[in-house]
Amino acid sequence: MIKHERDYELNLQVLNLCRVFDSLSEEEKSSLAEIGELFYYQKGEKVFDMGDIRNNHFYVVDSGRLLLKLRTKQAKEYEKGELFGEVAIFTEGFRMGSVVAVEDSALLVFDKEKLLNSNFITPEKH
Repeated sequence: MIKHERDYELNLQVLNLCRVFDSLSEEEKSSLAEIGELFYYQKGEKVFDMGDIRNNHFYVVDSGRLLLKLRTKQAKEYEKGELFGEVAIFTEGFRMGSVVAVEDSALLVFDKEKLLNSNFITPEKH
């Protein structure tokens, strides 16, 4: 995993690829773009493992392909513009699956603490 220098404009472009954020105002997207950090994962590199307790991030795919492997369900693939790991922002449990890069991938990563400190997530918003 390689961390990219923070780039607000690039972060905003990635957010605009993800339909989940379509209902957000430009101001809200701008706030999120300030918080996100871009990371690069090489083919075969794990983003997280099933059972991990470090579950305080969610991810938006900027490029590449990733595979989510679950114990009880069929594997799911994620591509550009898709979001995963968001359940971790609202729960304190373990990761329910493993995610690995199927090809070199770039992910916009959001940290729970940064979201809470930014007031983007407030009691009235969830």
